[in-house]
Amino acid sequence: MKAFAKVELEPGEKRKITFELEERDFSYYNTKYNRWVAETGFFQISLGSSSKDLRITERLHCDFGKEEITFHKFSLLSEWMSDPVAKKELEHRLNEMNKHVTDKVYLNEEFVGFWADFPMIKVFQMFGQQWMNERSPDEIINELIAKVNQARNE
Repeated sequence: MKAFAKVELEPGEKRKITFELEERDFSYYNTKYNRWVAETGFFQISLGSSSKDLRITERLHCDFGKEEITFHKFSLLSEWMSDPVAKKELEHRLNEMNKHVTDKVYLNEEFVGFWADFPMIKVFQMFGQQWMNERSPDEIINELIAKVNQARNE
């Protein structure tokens, strides 16, 4: 429940009631980012005399804009793919890796479809062993994050 008003009406009487919902009313606490997040999308709004007596239900689209992703060690491949700057830097890094490995990684539909919900660091660990002779997966991810941040600031 996000808003309510107790209104007494006579039989047949009508009254206009207005509720103003704010972005926070559509937010949830995202433990990955340790903050409240409101994601653009569809929400179901219901009105009634109680939660067991809902009389009106409508679908509402809210656009909260696209928030820039803050990347970290365990950011998912899907998150890297959803940000154009990050995707470009990731592709560059994978092309570099592919020069040194047998099992090459290409961000095609099949690969992304399977690996989208994996942290990118795990992808580097799985496919980049021959490439990371003198660097750790942590160093690779930190370099990639730094490149994304630098590209965003240019």
